[in-house]
Amino acid sequence: MTCIVEPEAQGLVKRMSNENRTDPGGNPTLAPEPAIAPELQDQARAIMESLEQEAKEVTAAGRTFTQDDAWRVFARFNVGVPGDIQARHAALESESDRGCALIGAAFLDEKLEALLRNFFIDDKKVADALLKPNSPLGAFSARIRMCRALGLLSREACRMLGFVRGIRNEFAHVSEDLTFETQKIRDPCVSMWGEALPPGGARQVFVRVVIAMAGRIDRACVEALATRRVTPPDEVRPSAEAAVFLEVQRLLQLDGPQASDEDDEVE
Repeated sequence: MTCIVEPEAQGLVKRMSNENRTDPGGNPTLAPEPAIAPELQDQARAIMESLEQEAKEVTAAGRTFTQDDAWRVFARFNVGVPGDIQARHAALESESDRGCALIGAAFLDEKLEALLRNFFIDDKKVADALLKPNSPLGAFSARIRMCRALGLLSREACRMLGFVRGIRNEFAHVSEDLTFETQKIRDPCVSMWGEALPPGGARQVFVRVVIAMAGRIDRACVEALATRRVTPPDEVRPSAEAAVFLEVQRLLQLDGPQASDEDDEVE
């Protein structure tokens, strides 16, 4: 029996099964993910078998295997499909093209803020001063650069975030009626994905990049907590050598010749 699978469901299954896509030249369009841990391989196989079985049963019942069906399979195994990502994915699919671009970028912007907060010292006042609007790290672009500078995200991940930001800016800064098939919107999507765009066209490229990056930033958030910066003690004690040097300097100032006002005069 041939299973009828909705294109969006195919994309979800491939993303969640860690398939890396390439452009026509063989170059990866998504940075390679770490190989799956051995202890998770059995679970991964079980998930894929369940997806195949579910698709067969749905097709036998006379309907198409949809993205919602795929989400339900993943939910049974309680694996990495965070509720906020699933909900936001549904929102992106239901929005207009402009709404999709703005919401997708805002979603990742919020994720980057959470990532930086997880890495900064545990001081909300300090973090707020840096991350609130009109602050040094209040903009999407500044957060991308900072995550790259701190080594929280890879160069490729930041390139993909830059792609999302560029699409967002095109929609946000002009009043004309744009769609994802408008040339200046479609071209970056082709550059990111390759000429053979997925079903759904340039818009699906954008949505898939947003969802992929949301998951990647979530993983980075967990890693950032493990290496979170800590506040050093307020009193910094000098080393023994530095303490001796400072004491000598103090004694010299106390016992040395005192300069008179006349010495300071310039003839």
